[in-house]
Amino acid sequence: MPETDIAVIGAGSAGLSTATLATLLGRRVTLFERDAPGGRRLRQRLPLDAMLVAARTAQALRQGGRLGLRAADLAIDWEGVRAHLRRATEALEPESSEARLRGLGVDLVTGSSAHFLAPDCLEAAGRTWRFRQAVVAAGSAPLLPAIEGLADIPYLDGQSGLDLDTPPGHLLILGHGAEALELAQAHQRLGCLATVVADGPILPGLEPELVELLRESLRAEGVALFEGQPAARVERHPEGLELLLEDGRRITGTHLLLATPPRPRLAPLDLAAAGIATTEDGIATGRGLRARGNRRVWAAGSIADVADAGAHSDRAEEHAALLLRSLFLRIPGHPSVPPPTRLVRTDPELLQVGLTAAEAEAAGHAVRVQRRGLTENGRLVAEGRTGGLVRLVLDRRDRLLGAAVLAPGIAAPRELAGALAMLLGRPLRDLAALPLPQPSLGPSLRLAALDRLAPALDRPMLRKLVSLLGRLP
Repeated sequence: MPETDIAVIGAGSAGLSTATLATLLGRRVTLFERDAPGGRRLRQRLPLDAMLVAARTAQALRQGGRLGLRAADLAIDWEGVRAHLRRATEALEPESSEARLRGLGVDLVTGSSAHFLAPDCLEAAGRTWRFRQAVVAAGSAPLLPAIEGLADIPYLDGQSGLDLDTPPGHLLILGHGAEALELAQAHQRLGCLATVVADGPILPGLEPELVELLRESLRAEGVALFEGQPAARVERHPEGLELLLEDGRRITGTHLLLATPPRPRLAPLDLAAAGIATTEDGIATGRGLRARGNRRVWAAGSIADVADAGAHSDRAEEHAALLLRSLFLRIPGHPSVPPPTRLVRTDPELLQVGLTAAEAEAAGHAVRVQRRGLTENGRLVAEGRTGGLVRLVLDRRDRLLGAAVLAPGIAAPRELAGALAMLLGRPLRDLAALPLPQPSLGPSLRLAALDRLAPALDRPMLRKLVSLLGRLP
């Protein structure tokens, strides 16, 4: 029976980082991956990023008239778009290639799922390994909805949906989150029809006011949204397939794509055989990501159920850094709990940092909300774009509890995420004084803060003090 110092299950971002780090530290590492190394980041997120860029460029060409630019009739070369997606993947593929991993000294086992046989033993590809320590980084997979007939209909997921030979005529997307809306808008802009069927309101947990503005924008582009009526049945149709909603409405399409929330991959691992405790959200972990129930095992990435992790299920790099301390150096530590940051990469793009007004009220705060439109933002004016909103959530002492920004075009709110996260819990005057580059959305944030602070300046005593100080040389 072969032995290894560290067995790593899963070659996504967390598993690759851990295996590479362990090898560089001189440990014998065996890395198990049922597919190809790279995980969701390489096979799904990066191609989606590339498709969003292509779709945004297509829309910019259509709307060039507002800038005095008139292009000929726009033609979508689907094979050219696919080639763009492939180039993006191929550019980063060498980082996680089998050749690179084996060159580092990693013992790579692919093509078969690994599962535990005992607290210090696992099996894969018909062989067994004993390990000193193990890191489970098997990631997550979309949750299959309970829809009658789904097993009889070919469907796509976030990865296979980005690798179609021909453009889908009418793409039906099941899901209510950011991925569903991003895929829908991208395909609509690339010449397809897109319909989103959500079992509840889209983007739950984000500020409803900004979600409504985004909803209106998507519908204006032709994206169909069916919210609050889950699909009850799917069946074949001459056009491809037909969805029957619970309220009786029928929707026909050519392709079905599942963009449902991912759930941790627990079942194939036989965690009970290793005595590893689990929850609905993954492997139960203690300090330093150590699995509860088996001190030989750690968990990392989206499969690790970290207490108070909030919306941060994808923290592979942070977990790898923590494993350096906890697993390799045996220095106690626990994952930090960053403020919840949520990004929807549609156009307009929506960024939410910290608490929504509803979340702040539920936490017992006396909430104050400050809004400001983006009609005077220099960057948007330069782009010829309109619309957008800044929304600040404050407590009774005007400390920042949360911020949400919706902005169109290339004025990406994501550029502000780090600055806003650092300002949470601090007085609003710190936001008003924050130095941010221009042109950007930064000035609109400052103006929103100043709108709130301005009444405090309109005081007779303050004006008198300023007048007296003004007499000084």
